[in-house]
Amino acid sequence: QRYTWAGCACKKAWGNCTTYCCAASAKEEPRCEVQDPDCEDADAGICRPLDWAPSREDTCNDEPLGWTDEDGYSCGDYEELSFCTGDGKAGAVWKAEWGAVGDALTVCCACGGGKKAGVKPSHYTGCYDDPGWQDKEGEDCQVYADSRYCTPDGKPGQGWHDSWGIFESHSDKKTAPQACCACGGGRERGPEQ
Repeated sequence: QRYTWAGCACKKAWGNCTTYCCAASAKEEPRCEVQDPDCEDADAGICRPLDWAPSREDTCNDEPLGWTDEDGYSCGDYEELSFCTGDGKAGAVWKAEWGAVGDALTVCCACGGGKKAGVKPSHYTGCYDDPGWQDKEGEDCQVYADSRYCTPDGKPGQGWHDSWGIFESHSDKKTAPQACCACGGGRERGPEQ
């Protein structure tokens, strides 16, 4: 399975492409048609490299990405619908007659499972994201880093869609390049305790 920078599952075959991700020319990034256009806010997206891994300390990824239970609910559904809690228990709306929460407890970060990454590159050392920063869509610095929406020098990254416009149109106050370490911003020392 392959995924876009936004974490959306790619279709295995689409158009003339039979290997998930294809590029129209050697100068273009490989793209894929996504299984769920609502995930990407578009029909297609730029593919993550096969060797891609999250770059932030304590990042959690659902493992395997794209998992769904036998009824088709994803980890995102489990979180949004409160089927589980972050400490690995059944959530407030989970009904006993449904049985055990099951694999979601080991697969989904929102349910206390998933896979933690422990890599923190040197350009993050001593840098702290502005606490509570979010863009107009509610996406925070972690999403910008994990989705590669920006580069460490404050420019749009591989995961950013040209159709989304400029960073300034996505924030009322600070932009991601001002607030987020992954985008070249953030703070030199931690927030006041």
